[in-house]
Amino acid sequence: MYIFELAYPGTWLDAMDRDKAWQANNLLMLIESQFTEAAVALNLFEVTRSAGRPRTRPEREGDGLAVRDMTLLGNSVGMQQDLTGSEQFERTWYAAQVAFKRGKWEAGNWPSQYIRCQVFMYAKCFVYSIDSISKLITELSKEPGVPPAVSQQRDVLNTLIPALRDVRDSAHHVEDRGRGLDRKKQPLKLKPVDNGVVRVPDGGALLLNCLNGNRFGCTTADGQYGEVEVSAASLSGVRQCIQAIIDSFTWMGPPRHYPD
Repeated sequence: MYIFELAYPGTWLDAMDRDKAWQANNLLMLIESQFTEAAVALNLFEVTRSAGRPRTRPEREGDGLAVRDMTLLGNSVGMQQDLTGSEQFERTWYAAQVAFKRGKWEAGNWPSQYIRCQVFMYAKCFVYSIDSISKLITELSKEPGVPPAVSQQRDVLNTLIPALRDVRDSAHHVEDRGRGLDRKKQPLKLKPVDNGVVRVPDGGALLLNCLNGNRFGCTTADGQYGEVEVSAASLSGVRQCIQAIIDSFTWMGPPRHYPD
């Protein structure tokens, strides 16, 4: 389990107008909330990535034999006179497949698509949460009276994960990228790709929802392929930015340690 700690020197912001301090503190708490989501997403990503495995050949063959037996039983029980032999078999085979799968689901087994989906869900949640942190830091930097370190750490975060915004936008706007369109609904000019798994030196590859090890990637709005590493190292860098922002403020009251 990965735990990411933050230390608040105090409980309330000091040396600021009361309303300005309230607004700044509210943004800091929202940053903390998104940081929590990123940490949980990372932990669940690691669990599902290590636990996930394709069905083995014996498992697939066993399921196929079970469906076949159910099909043969169905054919022997009732034949419809208005169907040919192949039509009867296809209909009974389909009914046997549905019945077999429903039986597995009732026994608590998840559909294979649901299992495979989890790791991608957590990867995207990680990307979305960090992108929200970046946006919140940007808004915090615009607040009057905040320390210059806020803007500095915004730039540090953008440098730390340079493809963050573009990957997040493509993942969220799949209705456009899936049709090969950019932010202005214009056709993408797809650039060359070589990510260690896919190599298209002349361009033309549209990639969405890709997992390359622990890197979540997709074709971005400029036609490039971008990736964000879903890792403890990435989130540790984000944590350092947040801690630097917290430390840049003047605080009063007892210190607070995160998480509880």
